[in-house]
Amino acid sequence: MGHSFAACSKEEGEAVYHVMRVLLITMLVVGYSALGVGASHAAEEFSGSVRAALYQRLHPAGMPAMHTGGDTRLQVGDILTRFYTQRAYEPAWIHQDGALPGVEILLTVLSTADRDGLRPQDYHLTQLEARFQEVRQTQTSQTPWALHRLIDLELLCTEAFLQYGSHAMSGRLHPEQVEQAWSLERDADAIDLAALLQHALTTNTIAESLHSLLPLHPVYTGLRQALDRYRRLAAQGGWPMVPPGPTVHQGEQSPRIAAVRARLLAEGEVPGLGTALDATLFDATLTQAVRRFQQRHGFTPDGVVDPPLVAALNVSVEERIRQLQINMERWRWLPRELGARYLLVNIANFTLEVVEHHHPVLTMRAIVGRPDRRTPVLRSTLSRVVLSPYWHVPPRIALQDKLPMPWAGSNSCFPIHLMSICTIRRRASSFTHQSVPSVLAVSAWKNRWN
Repeated sequence: MGHSFAACSKEEGEAVYHVMRVLLITMLVVGYSALGVGASHAAEEFSGSVRAALYQRLHPAGMPAMHTGGDTRLQVGDILTRFYTQRAYEPAWIHQDGALPGVEILLTVLSTADRDGLRPQDYHLTQLEARFQEVRQTQTSQTPWALHRLIDLELLCTEAFLQYGSHAMSGRLHPEQVEQAWSLERDADAIDLAALLQHALTTNTIAESLHSLLPLHPVYTGLRQALDRYRRLAAQGGWPMVPPGPTVHQGEQSPRIAAVRARLLAEGEVPGLGTALDATLFDATLTQAVRRFQQRHGFTPDGVVDPPLVAALNVSVEERIRQLQINMERWRWLPRELGARYLLVNIANFTLEVVEHHHPVLTMRAIVGRPDRRTPVLRSTLSRVVLSPYWHVPPRIALQDKLPMPWAGSNSCFPIHLMSICTIRRRASSFTHQSVPSVLAVSAWKNRWN
């Protein structure tokens, strides 16, 4: 036997040590109980039985994959096993009298996960509540414990804490699987969830510890508030649709204006929308509400109701809720700390903001990519600023977009002057028109629009 043990790996040796230690404790506790040591050893007997059961559950033959929740397919099994190994398989959520108070606190956190756009079902909430009720009923009736039910509750609680913590800290989904242009690295100093759980149990700060993992940025807080508001709007039936039609300006009168007024009134854009004497008249108050809606949704705030604006007005409240949830998820992908001063490029809104202490101090327009050639999402350090710079056309844009323009048709224009040319050999077949010569070159162009 000595030779067999010496041939084991370090991990296998530690596993054998732990199981032998647990079984020895159990045998000693059972021996003491048989000798009538007293009720003080009942807790030790329970603890020994639970430790042995936890070890067997976490190290079964064949090592099946641990349960996971959500779409991340995140394996929390490694963290969960490490957590119990560090505790010598001492239970964290149960004791000989049933469930500890932390279980109920955890259930409250999980049941309100949807406030942050998360899904409570990803954290076994239904199973947890069922096991918790079974344990409470057993406590009330003082019937013998079903050990496997207690172990279920114990492991479900731990896995739910770790899964929720992972989602709150870095999102449900892996951004690289959703955004091909995602180049933003995650924080290197990620929080150790096993250590966080141990600290939360020791200090009785389960709810606070989990909530501390969520983004702290004011924008995320605003998204959470907006999500709550739009859900209340959805519960009230949402808002009415605006019929399609021609563009309408201030001072004009149309039955469609009444629908626009009702739509903006439902969202509470501007007070006083419902007090107009003539709901079909496009008055100054309605213009103010239209401009505010346009500003919030990236339109030019001209106060005109045109077809693109009507399309935005007719986006359902359910779709707006989904957009808020997606944006909250994207914020969970970002670094937890952006710094006291930073530049933030809003790709979807074509804007760049200079932010100091969470407040934008400068906003300007920005040039971004397009759906088939997206601007990469990245984080970098700004080392210098060039005022009134030359803009050099990148080689890919030059070759694929600008170069074919003179030969695209007789009515095309080519408003770019070549400032410098170097030779890049390209076959004629690689361009879209036969008249493009086989040896062309485009590099370091300066954009000088007339």
